[in-house]
Amino acid sequence: MGPLPTRIRLLAALALLGPCAGQRPPSPPPAEPPDPTLAYFRSFDKETRAALARQLGKQIKLDPNPEIQRIVSMQRDFRKLPVAGPTPYHRAADWARGVAPQRELVVRGDERHDAMRKRFPPRVLLPDLHKAAWYDWGTGRVVRRTRELDDRELIENLYHGYPPGSDLALAQLLAKFDSDPKMRKLGSYFAHLYAGLDAAAYEDITLYEAWYSGQIIDVPDVDAIPFERKVLGTRRFKSPIPGDARRTQLYQTIRDHAFAYRKYRTLREAAAAAFLHAEPRMDPTYAPLVPRFHYLYVAHADDPSAIARVLASGTTRDALIQKIDQVIAANAGELAKRDARRKNLEAMRTLLRSWVRLAVQAQRERQRDRR
Repeated sequence: MGPLPTRIRLLAALALLGPCAGQRPPSPPPAEPPDPTLAYFRSFDKETRAALARQLGKQIKLDPNPEIQRIVSMQRDFRKLPVAGPTPYHRAADWARGVAPQRELVVRGDERHDAMRKRFPPRVLLPDLHKAAWYDWGTGRVVRRTRELDDRELIENLYHGYPPGSDLALAQLLAKFDSDPKMRKLGSYFAHLYAGLDAAAYEDITLYEAWYSGQIIDVPDVDAIPFERKVLGTRRFKSPIPGDARRTQLYQTIRDHAFAYRKYRTLREAAAAAFLHAEPRMDPTYAPLVPRFHYLYVAHADDPSAIARVLASGTTRDALIQKIDQVIAANAGELAKRDARRKNLEAMRTLLRSWVRLAVQAQRERQRDRR
């Protein structure tokens, strides 16, 4: 790494998204008494849990509810998906041979990892959705873990309003929406693990999360040079990078690209999340994008391919927001259609939760009757 290591902060200001036309800022939901449904389900023996999960899964897949059907219809053969590999990190031998030390992987559970994770929180889309399959922004593929969702995960997904196959639907939508070749290069770069100037790379903590945090970011040569070579397509630097104005400019360029990629990715995440949920759990900064996509789905008959074309059209995020808001503000009918879609998704969530509650309660009553 260079003789004068520089640390920089992501300072670019976010465009103000603001509430969608006809929508008041969301108010905190009223406090509800704790619901013991999931605790009751976990208390059942393994065979009972499996039977309930099969029963509910079959019931839901056959239900004619259009919101449910457009999600479950996206299911694919889990076994045909590639298994996710370990998250890569840039290696000194490739980018600063003989200059930078070999990197050490710091794994979860290490105190250093815990401290770094506090600095750079995880950025998980729909954290209330268990995922056995997901979209890998680094490789541009839908990937999976080795095992499918277990009975507990399936039931908890239903309880939170996600029909069977919601994880795979989300992954396929993101794969469809992530179509910009330039941004794909950034996705590959920022999917690498974050590493500090001490040559410690941190398991599951990506460069994307580090730059997203707004914290001070270390930029070792081992990360700066692959950015310059793979993203910018130039060969102006080699390690050690001199601590001059050229290095400062390179770091600023990385910062600017990190922000541009963040805007690109969060727009597509909002589009995918809006397909599945009325008010999906996501970064509050970008949550106002969701009602705009509720409207776009209405306008395009819930066709993800049409949404992909809108996203690939070259329209900027802010211009897209402005156009949607103008249409809704000028036409109460369009506003009503958007709100109806959101209400339908909320009704689906309520329906799925009620089925879980009824099934669990019925099982508890059967167990009491046997005593």
